[in-house]
Amino acid sequence: MTGYFRFPTIHHDRIVFVSEDDLWSVPTSGGVARRLTSGLGEATRPFFSPDGKLLAYTATEDGTPEAYVMPSHGGPSTQLTYLGTSSFTTGWTADGQVVFRTNHRQSVSSRQTNLYTVSPEGGEPSPLAVGPANSCTFQPNGPGIALARNSDDLARWKRYKGGTAGVIWHTADGKTWKRWFEDSPAGHCRPMWIGDRVYFITDRDGYGNLWSCDLTGADLVKHTHHTEFYVRFASTDGTNIVYTAGGALYVFSPADGTDRAVEVDYASPQTQLNRRFVDPGMYLEDLALHPAGHSMAAIARGKLFNFAHWEGGVRQNGVEQGVRYRLPVWIDDTQILVISDEGGEERFEIHTADGSKAARVLCDDAAIGRPLEVGISPDHKTLVFANHRQELGTIDMATGALNILARSEYDRIAGFDFSADSRFLAYSFPNSFHTAQIRVANLVDGTVNDVTTGEFRDVEPVFDPSGRYLYFLSYRFFEPIYDQLFFEISFPSSMKPCLVTLRPDVDSPFVEKPRALDGGDDEKDDDEKDDEEDSSDETDESANDGEKPKIKEIPPVEIVFDGIQTRVQAFPAPVGDYTQLDATADRVFWTSMPMGTNDDDEDSPAPSYVGRVSYYSLKDYETKTFANAVGGFLLGPDRKTMALWGDSVRLVSAAGPGLMGEDDEDDRPSRKSGVVDFGRISIPVDTRSEWRQMLRESWRLMRDHYWSAELGGLDWDAVWARYSPLVDHAASRSEFSDIVWEMQGELATSHAYEFGGDYRRPPAYRPGFLGADIDWSDEAGAYIIRHIVSGDSWNLAESSPLARPGIDAKVGDAILAINGQRLGQHASVQQRLVNLAGQEVELVLQRGENEPHRITVRTLASEHPARYRQWVNTCRKRVHDATGGKIGYVHVPDMSAAGFAEFHRGFISEFKKSGLIVDVRANGGGHVSQLLLEKLARRNMGYDISRYGVPRSYPDESVHGPLVAVTDEHAGSDGDIFSHCFKLMNLDP
Repeated sequence: MTGYFRFPTIHHDRIVFVSEDDLWSVPTSGGVARRLTSGLGEATRPFFSPDGKLLAYTATEDGTPEAYVMPSHGGPSTQLTYLGTSSFTTGWTADGQVVFRTNHRQSVSSRQTNLYTVSPEGGEPSPLAVGPANSCTFQPNGPGIALARNSDDLARWKRYKGGTAGVIWHTADGKTWKRWFEDSPAGHCRPMWIGDRVYFITDRDGYGNLWSCDLTGADLVKHTHHTEFYVRFASTDGTNIVYTAGGALYVFSPADGTDRAVEVDYASPQTQLNRRFVDPGMYLEDLALHPAGHSMAAIARGKLFNFAHWEGGVRQNGVEQGVRYRLPVWIDDTQILVISDEGGEERFEIHTADGSKAARVLCDDAAIGRPLEVGISPDHKTLVFANHRQELGTIDMATGALNILARSEYDRIAGFDFSADSRFLAYSFPNSFHTAQIRVANLVDGTVNDVTTGEFRDVEPVFDPSGRYLYFLSYRFFEPIYDQLFFEISFPSSMKPCLVTLRPDVDSPFVEKPRALDGGDDEKDDDEKDDEEDSSDETDESANDGEKPKIKEIPPVEIVFDGIQTRVQAFPAPVGDYTQLDATADRVFWTSMPMGTNDDDEDSPAPSYVGRVSYYSLKDYETKTFANAVGGFLLGPDRKTMALWGDSVRLVSAAGPGLMGEDDEDDRPSRKSGVVDFGRISIPVDTRSEWRQMLRESWRLMRDHYWSAELGGLDWDAVWARYSPLVDHAASRSEFSDIVWEMQGELATSHAYEFGGDYRRPPAYRPGFLGADIDWSDEAGAYIIRHIVSGDSWNLAESSPLARPGIDAKVGDAILAINGQRLGQHASVQQRLVNLAGQEVELVLQRGENEPHRITVRTLASEHPARYRQWVNTCRKRVHDATGGKIGYVHVPDMSAAGFAEFHRGFISEFKKSGLIVDVRANGGGHVSQLLLEKLARRNMGYDISRYGVPRSYPDESVHGPLVAVTDEHAGSDGDIFSHCFKLMNLDP
């Protein structure tokens, strides 16, 4: 038996490594491994103390990564930090201080880390004056330091040569720094000082291996020669280097240049692989309602189930473990069609609902691609699907014959639907990057006709079951909204439900017809008619000698395509964000979403589901709300049963009042409430079977979706052969995720991520923050407030609680106690604030020799927003003061919506100045770059002259005169950077 090993550390004859999220010890020569920890969270990044007696490591026992220390042979651990941010151990100083990196007190970016030290006895951490860093190594018995920035592991972004590639900086005297290897854009990380050389990991020749250089950064020597897996997590005791590759342990000896694998006798019960059962409601992926409306098929955690809504047992269809099923569709009363990846590739399978027959493969041709939407014709003869290759395909249910009906060069097919007689298939065809038109294919004669012109974006076509209309959603309504801050007009919503009449003689459903007042069938409400239809459809088998009910014949649907593009009409609904459309004979349903929600107020969180289902009544000629606070709906094949999904799944009559009736508050599962109890589903999890399937799917997704079909020249099948055996070594979710990361890293493409996962959840004791720099003073014997963060006083999340009106707290005050508990050198402020995020706390303060006084404040859940706001305001003031207000300053933290908002927040007041500094240091990336560049590139084309004020114009020929961008390539302090900018602007402040 073997495991998956990471983060090793070495001291003479012992190695400690991480496996199954715990620390293990093994002799350097190999042998039996012994577990040292068994915590609730993850234990990572162990490092032996210089004397080998202690281990410093990182653990998530409180929820966030913090530094711990323990005896190296095992025993109780001691928590060293309580910073409530990401703190990861990186080593020890020669005098026995634990070194760790953390984003504690970071203003610009929470991704930037600095190095701190802390005593193994605990106490207040102290920053190392080396600037941003991921790790460092100290010269033995000397002042030299080599530190790594940007990266601590090259394997996840292999062969990356971009702006955040790992770099190594060196100083011989602790004062003058030089960046090594500037001639190589490759990544470098994990420096280790041994004798008169520095060892490190680099992939400068294509694969991550151990290299070394002399103390000038020259005389490069390659020491290991791995070509299957990157060298990772290298660590040294000053004599030997231990590292991992492919989850195995290796030791390299610089003295003789030998490199060997460490054989580990790894005996573990691997409890994280034990069979377990999970909550099906948390993993519900898809539903399909039975044609008769009394049952459903459901996909939960990739498994296929079918059951009656409220009574009876739950059947699991298909392979119990290790196969993922997707997109179930009822073919008829007894058969379910589903996508299966049994065997490693996706295919269509047909399962009998009662499991009486083995699954039948309908089509496993690679030509189906990855289906994203699936449908069955009403006559059960034709399967239709849209796939990731932007194709629309059909499969003959009898023969399995595949036909690609359409393929767009611009985007994926956005919705399709069959006519009631199964002759016609309507679909949305992207005809450019910004538009899509509704087309209808005649499946009998093969002709295709355009229903809409293609000048707009028309999606999600749905046939009227009665054959009168074709409904769709359309982005064609240009209702301009003026910007409240800038002279700008936009179209935040442009979508409405629309329809086209299938024949010229079909009346508009929006023009009410004259009706009598004295009753008749037209006066019955929808519920009464629905009840009558239900009773009329029932058949007494005894009265028919046991014969099956006769199938109601579907009249042929007639479509007159001549002039059809002129028969488009919009529903009397507001423009908005519509996500679904479907219809019964009497109602047209849609789901709409609000344009945005304000989630800044933590005390008033937005509801988990904010959608609204509405319908237009073709009988009453009006739009009504059917359900609020839902995620959407699913209309069954019977056109009578509807599932509303949100915090629960509820079955209702599509002809009824929806969730707007009097009894809607009953959310207990029952036939009366309509709520479905998914707790009836039992989902056993065989973790390793899941991981094998998940790794294969990850590999398949990259193969099929990567931007280049050549996959960067890689033999992707060989990559699978290399990485797939590693799954059988992994025994925790973090190890499996690591395998996925490194496999995807083979493509040498940044932004190839793996997120989420069914991790073992540790306790989450969220700490509170005071938004202040508070340090221990030996002289005062107390914690002293050194600085109170000043952000925006009007925004509680962006200012210190100590700066609120009426709070008597000042710089220099000593904090003696929190919530009645005294503070001390080993009982810090942050230690007392554990598990108090967003809570009111009582502080005892003392000012000089005055009597202590008490204040009560509400802590912050994070102080990064406040520190960021203070930093931006400080930078802006520095620029204004240095230039007499001539130059403006804007920082852009990322290129997403938040960065877009921050840019405009500063731009509105700064763009009128004679020049502008746009600071994009520590930018998190995103997608709005072109929008910002468009704003910056504007030129003055005219002037507004007011009789009573100054002309409304800009000071120079451009909007803002000289423009300078500050990037991460600019090193040095803010003052140095801004002085450089002023020189570029021909200013000498």
